[in-house]
Amino acid sequence: MSLTDLLPEILILILSFLPVSSLGSILRLNKKWFMFIDENQNTIYRDAAYLEGYVPDPATLLEGIGPTEAGMERRALYSRRVTDGLEGWKDLCRRRKLVEQSWAGHAPSSLLPSPRSPDPPLANVNQNTHRYRVHRIKVDEKAGIILTTSQVGGLLVRDLESDEVLWELPAWHVRAYAHLEYGQGYVIFDRQDGNKEIWRRTVDITNAPQEIEVDPCCLPDGRMHSVAGYMSTLTSTHSLTTAHRNAQFSPHALLRMPEPTRAYRHVFPTLAVASFERAFMFDVRTGARIQTLEGIQTIPPTTEHEEHEEPPVAGSSGEHEQPPPPPSQVADTVDHVIPIDSDENHTDEATDDNEEDDDVVQDLSQLLGQVRYVEVSERHVFLAGPYVLRVFSRATGKAVLDIPSTRSRYGRWRWELASRESVKDHGGRYDTYEDAQEQHREVVRLPTRFSWEQYRSAERVVIDQFIAVHVSSDGKHLVAMLSGSRLVMIPNFEDLLTKHSRMGMSGHPARTSRDEFKRDKDREIFEHTLDIQLGAPLGSSSVYLAYEHGRIGVVTSNSVFVVTPAIPNADNPIDAPKLTVSRLPYFSNPSWLCAVSCLMMSDTGLYLNWNPAVDDGEGETMQDWDARFEDELTNYERHEKHRYHMLPNGDGFVAAAPMAFDVSEVSTVFSVKFAMVPPPPPPLTNDPSSDPVGDASDISAEDEVAS
Repeated sequence: MSLTDLLPEILILILSFLPVSSLGSILRLNKKWFMFIDENQNTIYRDAAYLEGYVPDPATLLEGIGPTEAGMERRALYSRRVTDGLEGWKDLCRRRKLVEQSWAGHAPSSLLPSPRSPDPPLANVNQNTHRYRVHRIKVDEKAGIILTTSQVGGLLVRDLESDEVLWELPAWHVRAYAHLEYGQGYVIFDRQDGNKEIWRRTVDITNAPQEIEVDPCCLPDGRMHSVAGYMSTLTSTHSLTTAHRNAQFSPHALLRMPEPTRAYRHVFPTLAVASFERAFMFDVRTGARIQTLEGIQTIPPTTEHEEHEEPPVAGSSGEHEQPPPPPSQVADTVDHVIPIDSDENHTDEATDDNEEDDDVVQDLSQLLGQVRYVEVSERHVFLAGPYVLRVFSRATGKAVLDIPSTRSRYGRWRWELASRESVKDHGGRYDTYEDAQEQHREVVRLPTRFSWEQYRSAERVVIDQFIAVHVSSDGKHLVAMLSGSRLVMIPNFEDLLTKHSRMGMSGHPARTSRDEFKRDKDREIFEHTLDIQLGAPLGSSSVYLAYEHGRIGVVTSNSVFVVTPAIPNADNPIDAPKLTVSRLPYFSNPSWLCAVSCLMMSDTGLYLNWNPAVDDGEGETMQDWDARFEDELTNYERHEKHRYHMLPNGDGFVAAAPMAFDVSEVSTVFSVKFAMVPPPPPPLTNDPSSDPVGDASDISAEDEVAS
């Protein structure tokens, strides 16, 4: 009796545990399997879509995964880029695999400039208009719109595909360099006086009115209603297309700040706003202030019980991990990486002569300073100051985590970009932009060097500064960026905080002092942290950070990177997680990279503001910038003791070497599209060798690692 002789229901149940790549292999086994999967295609591939995480429920209907009507897009799982022309569950699985492969540099992607075709030529347009001086960008892929503010004022809403301007607020209403936040149809920008205007998509008000009313003290003022009326007189409602109606916004609320504020961030429904001494939480639906965090600059002395008190997170575990394996074993578990010589990892131990300097560094990391970035989740608020990243619990209002920017090591898993020279020395092949262009890719895969770091409570200090911080959409994974092109990621950080909260409340048998308890906590976080160096600190500066859909987007003065980390298994924290790094070489001009003021990532696209001017051939070329980037990587690998600027006491500090930059005066929205819908497959035949799934939904071992 063969497996295919079982009842169809049992076979379908067995196949429901297989990923898409395995289904592609089974189709090639013989004609029986081919015919069975073909006859039950929708059921089998719907189960595969659920297993791969493409749909949240195995009972999901195919008709409900894409946008259906204006105002209801947020109920959809995917945008029209994914669902237009969708022919079934098998086609959905194939398209999702292609999107993953495209992001990883294993499938085609395309560059979309703005304007799509300059007419009139760019040299002849008024470059002071807000269309050509983009500052901030927000993308609603499901609604098919891009929102931007500019360096000269104004707000534009454009069509995602055609780049057509659909709606706008004039420059005399929206200030120059206004910050922009957006989520769930609510757009927020700041006025000159620091107050925040909230506008809501008009079609959402019509089709999905909110059940709670705006607080009377936060209602829109006459200025907002006046400009809304002015914009409505400029267009005839009878001549508006569906796209235009989809992009219109109406006044919703005006948030009056209680004191001068700086950074703010919206994660629906919360708007977090930071001043120097406090952080405020507002509900954008009502405009009401729902929470205030006091004294964010310094942490007052507390008891051990108070310091580590953190409400438990659902699903968190307090299990202790196993001792780590030797570095050689870990290196073998990581694909496409070059192991770093372990001798290089033991050169920065602190000495007793630096005790006074350690006190200075300790004082440096106590004060938050000017808040550079604020992030918010359902359970935490994150504040990035120059020398400390501070995390507050929204449940208790207390600081639960401080990460200083003065460490030489941040985590036990460390990756560095590998130079072409080191790749050749290890017999590897280096992906190039020329290869990528031949394969219609904008993404180049980068090799990395991996090492296993050891925790030390006393080590050499490297003074850096935090630039930004982000958290995953579920609030579980934390990513911060330092100025020297360095990422620090703490997956499942909430579980670590909960674990130490339990230890603090129940008592720790090995604890003899508060300092020892703090060291235990630092060690635990170190053991779960990813440390990623994207280029040489002396030749590369951080510019912008984004974290969406499990991918980390980074702009440095050398390039635009996409880092895709696999979240470590909480049940098996010994194995090093897989991590891939890719680069977009088109964006290589250091002058224009340093002028990037926004980077956004959606499900199928990456967006940033970029100078659209064409190289006239008189200055440096992409080859020159690429060669400089490679030289810096090579020097970084060869000269470990000269990776940072050095202080007289032996400590290091991060500061990129000065460079002569040209000013980028023009800035439009450029994007890279990763949703390349494949052509429809040929008709099925009875010949298993001709099955199209092997071309579209099956992936090779190399691609599976990358995706």
